[in-house]
Order: sequence, then C-alpha cells, then structure tokens
Amino acid sequence: MNHYPNIRLIIREASIHDAKELRSVIHTCVEKTHGANYSPEEISIWKKGYSINAIEEFIKQKRQVFLLEFGGSICGTIQFDTECSEIKGFYVHPSYQFQGFGTILLKFILGQLRASGIQNIELSSNKFFKSFYEKFLFQVVRKEQVCWGGYEFEEYRLRKRLCP
Repeated sequence: MNHYPNIRLIIREASIHDAKELRSVIHTCVEKTHGANYSPEEISIWKKGYSINAIEEFIKQKRQVFLLEFGGSICGTIQFDTECSEIKGFYVHPSYQFQGFGTILLKFILGQLRASGIQNIELSSNKFFKSFYEKFLFQVVRKEQVCWGGYEFEEYRLRKRLCP
C-alpha cells in the first residue's frame, strides 16, 4: 500500500445525503468487479436493487449503514440488517480493492456487532468472494439460490459466531 501522510481514513454512519455517492460506488463495483462473472441482465437487476431511493430506505429503516472514506471520498460501504442479523451491501470501490480496505470495513462491523452483544451473524456470498469471508472464520452453512428481480443467483450462506 502506498504511503499517504496527510490523508485520513474514516468510518462513519451513512446519512441519506450520502445515498447518491454510495450508489455510484456500489454501481461501479457491481459493473467492474462483478461484470465479468454475470450477464448484463443480472448486473442491471443488481444495480436496480441499489437505486438512490433503495439506499435511502436502507439508511432510514432497518439497516446500519457504514461507509469508509479515504482522502474525503467514499471508497467502501458495509451494511448490517438488524432484523435478520445479516451483513449485506458490502462493497469496496474497484480502485481500492486488494489494499486492505475491505478487511478494515469487515473488522469494524464485526467489532461493532460483538460490542453490541450480537452472538451470531450471517451473510450471503457468491463463489468469487467466499474465500475472503472464510479467512475471517465464517463457515459455509449451505449453497442457496437467491432470487432477485426474476433472476436466480447461486450464493453461499455463511455464518460466524461472535460471542462465546
């Protein structure tokens, strides 16, 4: 990783004012990171799930939405759905991938959840990122078909126990 002596790394809760920039980060990630592995129709459905309105609703309602800023720009986001104890919406802009930013976000949310007393968490991952989560001791529970916008996506259900 390059050394940037005067640039700050900040993790903060998202507000509805962040929705437009978050949508841009997520859409870029979906297009560039996932574009080679999914059809244009699947990418389109995926992006529709992260419209500005959808992101605003996530922030207003049932999800804790955090974002990672580097040098004043949003470079990643992670969400936790409190209703189902599930990590969702975890994206790092392609320009910041493979530099430790995803690890920082995941460790942050795991620490937040552990401190709040949550014992078990789950997430759904595609085969391309499953090994990332396994490094953090998430265990595959099962393969599953996730239906979104009329398309089925093959995913892995992973679980991690946070508290003894």
